[in-house]
Amino acid sequence: MDYIAQSKPKGDIVALAYALIIGCLVQFAVGIILIFFAIFLPNDANAVFRILQWTFALLAVTFPWIGILSAWKTILSGLICFDLYCVAQLVWNILHIIGLAIAAPLANKIAQTIVAAIEIVLALVLIFITTSMSGLLLNYYRMQE
Repeated sequence: MDYIAQSKPKGDIVALAYALIIGCLVQFAVGIILIFFAIFLPNDANAVFRILQWTFALLAVTFPWIGILSAWKTILSGLICFDLYCVAQLVWNILHIIGLAIAAPLANKIAQTIVAAIEIVLALVLIFITTSMSGLLLNYYRMQE
């Protein structure tokens, strides 16, 4: 039963953990929308673009669970892994918007640009929360020794 009990260091770390969990749930919901777009509004102009669209849509529904688990159990390595995913998601969405402007039909440009912009803002917020929590957690572990 100790495996599912929350690890609670104290104070700011706990507040950031709850903020990260909420952010990850929002990321998961946006990931479901991305899968919907990959199915019904595919980017058929380029096979590499479509493969990347599917890859990041699937990552958007799997990696938030790493973030949730890492925040709940305060696992530093999981937070760093999730932080790296958020950076990759940020870069992908910037490239996605550029690719949409170059080679996508109008329906794809409108809908997917809006979702990509939401993903960029969400990635920036999650990077800030995850990096802050990692720093505080690293300091907490250092003080425990």
